[in-house]
Amino acid sequence: MIIGIFRKLRANALMSLGNAYLKQGRWEEAIANYNKALEIFRKLGDHHGEAKTLMNLVLVYFQQGRWEEAIANYNNALEIYRKLGDHQGEANALMGLGSVYFMQGRLEEAIANYNKALEIFRKLGDRQGEAHTLNNLGLVYSQQGRWEEAIANYNKALEIFRKLGDRHGEAIVLKNLGNVYR
Repeated sequence: MIIGIFRKLRANALMSLGNAYLKQGRWEEAIANYNKALEIFRKLGDHHGEAKTLMNLVLVYFQQGRWEEAIANYNNALEIYRKLGDHQGEANALMGLGSVYFMQGRLEEAIANYNKALEIFRKLGDRQGEAHTLNNLGLVYSQQGRWEEAIANYNKALEIFRKLGDRHGEAIVLKNLGNVYR
């Protein structure tokens, strides 16, 4: 029991190191620490820790444009979150998948994942997640030249960010709206 606690502490410390390396742009060191943490979480049967580590690994792969590895890790995390009944984690993984597909130009897949995430965020009452997802849908629709749908999603996101008092989110959406009218 005590050994398990220490192993979990070690895994969390490795995750923190990975996060520090990620912020410094030291990708390989971040990946190495995340992989060590992942191994420990798997040995402990800590599925939440495993999924969280997979999500952190994706941040590195996203920065590096390693899309297939990002997709694989998001899908693995998604499967774990679904088995655990962790709807917040599921929505976050779907949102991430949507973002990777967007970056790859796989716009219909991005829309499908964003819409699944949006549905979950709404069920959870996660207004922040809902607003970010609506903004991301607006980005996809803008990319497709579907201006009315983009504007509608941006306006919904803007309304939510304003209600939440999230000035940063509001600024991002206003910038995106401005790009539509260029």
